[in-house]
Amino acid sequence: MTVGIRVRAALCSAVCKKCFNMAAIEQDMASDAVSFMASDISKIFDGCQELHYLWTAPIEAGAILTILAILVKVYALPGWGVICIVLPAQYIFGWMIIQNKIKNSKNTQERGGIIQEILPAMKLVKYYAWERFFEQRISQIRARELQLQAKNAAIKSLNFAMVFGTPPMTACVIFASYEMLVGRLPATLAFTTLSLFNILRFPLVVLPKAMRALSEALESVNRVQDFLLKEVPTDAAGVEKAAAPGVHMRNARFKHHSSSSAFTLNVPHFSAAPGELVAVVGRVGAGKSSLLHAVLGNMQPLQGTAAAAGGRVSFVPQNPWCQSLSLRDNILFGLPYEEEKYERVIHDCALELDLQILPKGDQSKAGLRGINLSGGQRQRLNLARAAYFAGDLVLLDNALSAVDHHTAHHIFQHLLKDSMRDKAIVLITHQVEFLPRCDKVAIMDEGSMIYFGPWNADAQALLSKVLPTSHLLAAAGAAEQPKEATTLPKKAPKMVRPASNKSLACSTGLTLSGTNIAKKSTQRDGDSTSLTMSRAVASYAKFGGLLLGLLSLLWFLAAQTSRQISDYWVRQWTGDTRHWYKLHSQPLFATAGSAYVLIYGLLTAAFIGLMLLRGANFHMWTLGSSQRMHKAMLHKVLYAPLGFFLQNPVGEMLVAFTKDQDILDENLVDTLHYLGIYGLIMLSTVITVSVTIPMFSVFGAVLFCVTGVMLYFYLPAATLLKKQKMETAGDLVGLVAETLEGLPIITAFKQNQFFISTAANKIDEHHRALFNAESLNLWLAFYCDLYGAILVLAVCVFAVTQRAQLGSAAVGLALSNTIQMLVFYTWTVRNLADAISLFASSEKIGWMATKTPQEGAALHNTPDAAGKPQQAAAAAGGGSAGSASRSAGAAGSGTGSAGFGSGAAGSVSKLVVHVDALDVAAAAPAGWPRRGTIEFDNVWMKYLPAAPYALKGVTFRLAHGEKAGVVGRTGSGKSTLLLALFRMFELDKGSIRVDGVDISSLALRKLRPSLSIIPQEPVVFSGTVRTNLDPFGEFSDAQMWEVLKKAGLEGQAKTAGGLDGKLDGTGAKAWSLGQQQLVCLARAALRDVPVLCLDEATAAMDPHTEQEVQAVIKRVFAGRTTLTIAHRLDTVIESDQTLVMEAGVLKEMAPPSVLLSNPESMFSKLVDKSGPQAAAALRQMAADFYASRQQAA
Repeated sequence: MTVGIRVRAALCSAVCKKCFNMAAIEQDMASDAVSFMASDISKIFDGCQELHYLWTAPIEAGAILTILAILVKVYALPGWGVICIVLPAQYIFGWMIIQNKIKNSKNTQERGGIIQEILPAMKLVKYYAWERFFEQRISQIRARELQLQAKNAAIKSLNFAMVFGTPPMTACVIFASYEMLVGRLPATLAFTTLSLFNILRFPLVVLPKAMRALSEALESVNRVQDFLLKEVPTDAAGVEKAAAPGVHMRNARFKHHSSSSAFTLNVPHFSAAPGELVAVVGRVGAGKSSLLHAVLGNMQPLQGTAAAAGGRVSFVPQNPWCQSLSLRDNILFGLPYEEEKYERVIHDCALELDLQILPKGDQSKAGLRGINLSGGQRQRLNLARAAYFAGDLVLLDNALSAVDHHTAHHIFQHLLKDSMRDKAIVLITHQVEFLPRCDKVAIMDEGSMIYFGPWNADAQALLSKVLPTSHLLAAAGAAEQPKEATTLPKKAPKMVRPASNKSLACSTGLTLSGTNIAKKSTQRDGDSTSLTMSRAVASYAKFGGLLLGLLSLLWFLAAQTSRQISDYWVRQWTGDTRHWYKLHSQPLFATAGSAYVLIYGLLTAAFIGLMLLRGANFHMWTLGSSQRMHKAMLHKVLYAPLGFFLQNPVGEMLVAFTKDQDILDENLVDTLHYLGIYGLIMLSTVITVSVTIPMFSVFGAVLFCVTGVMLYFYLPAATLLKKQKMETAGDLVGLVAETLEGLPIITAFKQNQFFISTAANKIDEHHRALFNAESLNLWLAFYCDLYGAILVLAVCVFAVTQRAQLGSAAVGLALSNTIQMLVFYTWTVRNLADAISLFASSEKIGWMATKTPQEGAALHNTPDAAGKPQQAAAAAGGGSAGSASRSAGAAGSGTGSAGFGSGAAGSVSKLVVHVDALDVAAAAPAGWPRRGTIEFDNVWMKYLPAAPYALKGVTFRLAHGEKAGVVGRTGSGKSTLLLALFRMFELDKGSIRVDGVDISSLALRKLRPSLSIIPQEPVVFSGTVRTNLDPFGEFSDAQMWEVLKKAGLEGQAKTAGGLDGKLDGTGAKAWSLGQQQLVCLARAALRDVPVLCLDEATAAMDPHTEQEVQAVIKRVFAGRTTLTIAHRLDTVIESDQTLVMEAGVLKEMAPPSVLLSNPESMFSKLVDKSGPQAAAALRQMAADFYASRQQAA
């Protein structure tokens, strides 16, 4: 045990150190690392636990066979022959299982990788209504897993029949030889032989089990070893460290470490010294982000000189990264808390108002990937981290793109120009209005730096060729320094508290952070995220099928009964209770012995046959249960409301889909199998010995009492330790997955050691619980062995004291049965305890498979059986439990427990039936939607029943083809409008109609594909270009190439290998964030639907690319109703309607020119804050657009 725990801890530490010391990690390696922490290292530990059986079992078996040879002499040879056949067969079966497990590990790893990829991206999956695609994709992999598991189940059934059939089969051969060659079989010889064979069962049982455990361990060791020995870049290899803070490059050329990428970065000259603010501009894919990665040492230098990253480095990535910690911990990033410094950072990053709104201030949780925060808040949180770290060199990758114009100017002035005035700052930006205020400007194009120097006429002329900006941006290029940016309130964070004023509490300017879903889930302390033990067992049984489970129990009873009858028959034989020997004369003596042998042989054959049926039926039941539970869990989780993913840590769900599912597939099945066999052996032994020696019944009763007492003390401690193991394992896996996502940031800050130390603490916490759990098992084993020895002693005492009444045959039967209790009593109790412990995994999976709330999937106000209208109840977590599910009798409403009313097999099938039925459940006319009119009527929405409203009485209407722009401060509720439109959360009040149809009456599978969206955070899934555009195969290759060309991705797609070119889950490494956003545009362009939503869709694009994309949108999506959310005012100024949001309230709605005509309007004031020249240009653009619309009308 100690060796196993040390090995386990060492491997966990080695994997974490290997990963956390990398400069960056590929998606497949990240998936491997998470898989190692969740599953593989546990298998190595199990292999260490079983290792010694590989040599002790053969020695024990050899000793037993030697004693047998001494006892029966030459007549043992036939028995030896049987065993010589069985043992090689054991190794052959073990080898076959090993090979199947090796093959299956690839399927398991692939399935886990996909789960790890989609769980954090569920919002995008739901926007696209791609749940069915991922369900089918995972199910296909799962089907391959099940095929190999079924093969192993068949091998195990045959193996068990062989192991437990070997003792009676060998005894039958020996007894027959003795009977035929010597004469009547004596009781002493018969029952001594049976006792030896009963003991022989244990090494024969544990040997294949140990072989399987060792095979899995060796496979895992090989995988972990390959991972640990794999050479990866871990530092800025070849990039010289600058002696002083800053960066200097001359005639430098770089390439990505991945040899598959042909991209090269050329830098003739570039430098950033302390006190300099250097801006980097260029088109999407020009190499701007690559420049920062070269500075950080994440690219391989090919030529030139490069002295980079001298001193401390602060880095803000293009895609913000947040930890699942409090906002304060995200900002501190392992550094000690300094109040004055912290307050200044909060003010400079414009986070004060956000912290006032949050229920717990800066102690609120950011959630996985910052899911509890809006995009702008995540970006400002990353800026605050960089500011607090106070690096000498500050690298900002488009760090102001997701905030509104006013906030951007505040951050630029207070943070970059004031607080960081003595730092060397490299700022990648698309906001060219900041260029005149920078010390130097670098212009990138097609991987080369074509200009580096001050912002002057030459730079403007060159930039106009690379980025032919609009007259608005050219006007904004003047050196305007708006003083309005200084008007943000400055309050000390120490005053930030959960808002006591109701109006402040309700002003959830954050999309999600103003609700109590931001706090860490505390559901572990109750039963809300797991079933009770009794329900877990019941659900497991029902998913497998009650009838099949009952039949399995009957086969277990029948097999053990036949075994006991065969032992009883030996007593009849040796005692000649039927007097067959006395009835026959000497010439017929052999006939009587043949009769006994024949019947014993028939009983042995029946026992082996029943074991085969038992194994086949049992594995059919358990495999079916595991399969259906996974299928139901996968389906339920994929169709859960978005709120479910905000409340439940993704790390725990990932553990459920990987480690817990492995337990259901393997560990629990084997434990239940052993428990059934050993438990019935113990029960039949107590009954047999009690019938033979009536006084033993007292000890049998005491046996059950002692077992109950031990379990009474053992189970609570074991359950608590199991819970601790699961929680600490989930925390550790979650930390690894989260850290690997932010590895470039961690490496840039040189905080790798801090995260290694954090992981070490998590590893220690987990292994403390593991050590205590294993020690508790040893305590149980000791007392079980002790009482088992007492039982054997009792039988021996009775045999001596009652020898006259019992007879040799009865004593032999009693002793041969009792001796096996020394082995099987301990294992029965341990397997019982292990089964109860392992059912903790069934509890979690069972809860996810039955209790996970489901999104509203069918008609609200559907008449019930009595003809009365019924309203679909809002499910916990923000979605309504699908009324179609309930009407069809499917398992699992959001909070109900009637998931198994009609049996597990039926409930699982209905899960699929009711979803398929969603396509025909929608109450919408054929061809809906045709025009794309959108109506919000007094919409009130919140994320949780106890949370404040995120939308408050929002009412507006967009006519067919209208273009609407939504503006407002970061977190004002702009993106929440889209969440409501796509029914990510159900409305509390009001309604939303599209083409006159209330969307609450529609199936989500009908609603969401009927709307198109380009989201704020793009995601490219692992697979191919084709599956990322058209996973359901609805469009032709020509159509896909057409949209790729329109989106400007034709060349990139060809470089990736065409439509069937493989993409990594992070965007195939060479795909920039802007290009990933273009992939999302291509997805939207493929679907011919009349409604388009853009959620900060061009935030990561340069002005030139944004203009191109806007042109594509105008051309491709002409005539479609468009709802655009953006921080850049020039993006939405040419709109038919402008919606101004504030704290979830629609404050203003009118054409931009109308709102701008009123100097007191919020929109007019917002435009004025952009500066006089920019404001004038914006007003002119609005007027020109309005005039063109009037002429067109």
